[in-house]
Amino acid sequence: MGKQWIRKYALAIAKEMLGQVRGKFASIPIPGNDVTLNASDLLSQAKEEQTALKEELKAQLEKLTYSALVESDSTMAENAQAIMGHVPMGIYVG
Repeated sequence: MGKQWIRKYALAIAKEMLGQVRGKFASIPIPGNDVTLNASDLLSQAKEEQTALKEELKAQLEKLTYSALVESDSTMAENAQAIMGHVPMGIYVG
């Protein structure tokens, strides 16, 4: 999760920087016409991706709090006890 999240966040930051650069040069003259750059689209996409990734990170970190980990461990222990309750006892031959 960590490396993929960092890559996605770095891509969002790169989009933001590219949008800022393209914002400085709003239109580029070419022979016979002008080319308009999409700075506002890149900036809005970058901000949306950054907020989505931050929310995803917060959700993942909430799952890793001590109380959540203890709760999941206790649930696993209860499930293991329930399974062991259905296993027949072995016959001791001594």
